[in-house]
Amino acid sequence: MLHVLYLVHDVSDPAVRRRIQMLKAGGAGVTLAGFRRTAS
Repeated sequence: MLHVLYLVHDVSDPAVRRRIQMLKAGGAGVTLAGFRRTAS
């Protein structure tokens, strides 16, 4: 099984969730690491 470490600049970005779902649907294990950006 392929395992992916997905590093992102904003974990609250909706595109991140879609990409993780796509990777998992393809059979990959995914570990997410990154930052959460909020409005100041």
